Amino acid sequence: MKAIRILIADDHPMVRRGIKLVLENQKKWLVCGEASTGAEAVKQVTTLKPDLVIMDISMPGMNGLQAIQEIQNVEPDTGILVLTMHDSKQILHRAIQAGARGYVLKSDSESNLLQALEAVWDRKAYFSPGISKTALENYIQTGRSDGSRDGPEKPAVLTSRQLAVLKLLVRGMSNKQVANTLGISSRTVESHRYQIMNRLNVRSLSELVVYAVRNRLLEP
Repeated sequence: MKAIRILIADDHPMVRRGIKLVLENQKKWLVCGEASTGAEAVKQVTTLKPDLVIMDISMPGMNGLQAIQEIQNVEPDTGILVLTMHDSKQILHRAIQAGARGYVLKSDSESNLLQALEAVWDRKAYFSPGISKTALENYIQTGRSDGSRDGPEKPAVLTSRQLAVLKLLVRGMSNKQVANTLGISSRTVESHRYQIMNRLNVRSLSELVVYAVRNRLLEP
């Protein structure tokens, strides 16, 4: 099996070295390059064509968020995983909006990093266990990390009932709880859930959250 090529972008050499040591113990991953700035990361992506990028946020010059946007413009198929010290709902939101599929804290375990890489490679979403709950609660309250509520109209891809079911599902409610809240049967909720996942082409709650955040569907 061909190794999956990864670019590491972080302005601290010791951090890059540590990540590289973790990945070198896994035959599936191959570190094909390193970058110490956002601009360098963009340049490396265009020349090395990595499959995945592990991206820090705080870097000199062009920061990680700007680099993610640039990478999405030039190589939109490149999977991006944010690895940062910032346990911030606002930065998480901006990273998702920029195009990142995963967000892991540097305080997380090695296993979290590897799980996140697996998810991003499979085009799934992955949030750090340490930030997911608080971030999700914030999105449910406002729909945006800055607390404002203005924005584009909701996409017409889902019906009003499906939107209502989606909002309750991303709160962590079970099918039975959603059914009781909306006054419908659990079987109907299950049908809506299947239709939502199928229509949006997502396979997990994390991916539903990412979709909802990007399209500002969590507004009351």
